[in-house]
Amino acid sequence: KQWYQRRVRGVQFSVNKMLQTTILFCCLALTVVAQPPPSGPTITVKDQKAKKGGSLHFTFSVASEKQELEYAKVHLAKATGDQKFVKARFDLAFAGDKHKIDVSVSGENITCDDQGGYLAYYNRIPPPPAKQLGPGPPSGGFRISVQGCK
Repeated sequence: KQWYQRRVRGVQFSVNKMLQTTILFCCLALTVVAQPPPSGPTITVKDQKAKKGGSLHFTFSVASEKQELEYAKVHLAKATGDQKFVKARFDLAFAGDKHKIDVSVSGENITCDDQGGYLAYYNRIPPPPAKQLGPGPPSGGFRISVQGCK
């Protein structure tokens, strides 16, 4: 009888653990699904590579179905070591319409100082996310690697 009671308690404990885990998983799934869509436009940009002393040319896009976009509100900033941003030194040229802007970025005489993290953003720099949802940079974030630099 004692062996039977221990066995029943062990099974009961496992069922309770499974139920708790299932409830936790469902709550987490609902939290992810219930998150609102990003408030600003979608910014699509990829990591870039350049040669030291060379030039850099690439494009990125800013798109929104909900709001009309303005060229003057598209910016590019470089991350500093103290987790702040400064205006990137590259030239920006714009093409597109009210709902999609293609941005051409160009820079000459690339140096090791140009290497690092960058953020393309619309209107103002967004606040850091409360939780990073997966690996990689935030939306609009990318890296420039300069060949010949550490």
